[in-house]
Amino acid sequence: MPRLQPFVTKALLLAGAVALAAGPALTGPATAAAHPPPPVPAPDMPEELVVDAPTMPGVTTRCAWPLPATAENLNVAFPDTSSSYWAIPYRFTPGMKLTVKGTFAQARFFSLSTYDNQFSPVTGGPDSLYDAQIQPDNGEQNPYTVPGASYDATYTVTITADGTEGPNPLRAVPPDGNGTGYLTFRVYIPTDPNEPAGTPALPAVSVTGAGGVPATLPPCPNPGGNTVVNALLTAFVYAVAPGPAVPGHPGR
Repeated sequence: MPRLQPFVTKALLLAGAVALAAGPALTGPATAAAHPPPPVPAPDMPEELVVDAPTMPGVTTRCAWPLPATAENLNVAFPDTSSSYWAIPYRFTPGMKLTVKGTFAQARFFSLSTYDNQFSPVTGGPDSLYDAQIQPDNGEQNPYTVPGASYDATYTVTITADGTEGPNPLRAVPPDGNGTGYLTFRVYIPTDPNEPAGTPALPAVSVTGAGGVPATLPPCPNPGGNTVVNALLTAFVYAVAPGPAVPGHPGR
């Protein structure tokens, strides 16, 4: 996976300009402005969206997948309108882990990836799992590797600080110990265009602290519903969207 950090500065500047130009919701088609407003830095991530173990369980302001980007809700400078993205910002602390449980998306492609706070892939361990790489639960079959297998098969992806737990591990933070980053879920060309996630519901996410007690994150009630979130999401999409080709994916 190519490193994407060189795009971040430009992304953050463009994101602020998009937020000012588009208002509370970025729903209109992309248009070329003759005299665009001067770029300004994107605002900081709202603290209530950042998942961390010390606040869990019992704090319901943290929620699952607060940053969505689909052709319907964000198409300003969107590099590939066939792709949809959801992201969870996190702050990792000792002993913390995130667990993602879902069914296989019915789509041309889907993946789960981790990025650091500069929107670059996490280094020092597994930072991405695409559909054919994901091991299903309980001896079930992966429909991306076994023709005719059910997409209802479930999988579990475990995100830890060092990326060494479970059959589908992801590393949350780079070796330098920086504890903040993003977990992303990407779906490319869903079978049903009315289900951009490839399933009726997004994967369930739980967070576990050092005490070992998991707490399920509730679905976000209004994902992407304010200018601050949309500005950050625009910066994120500029930085991480790989375009229509998925490097290393069979048949692409």
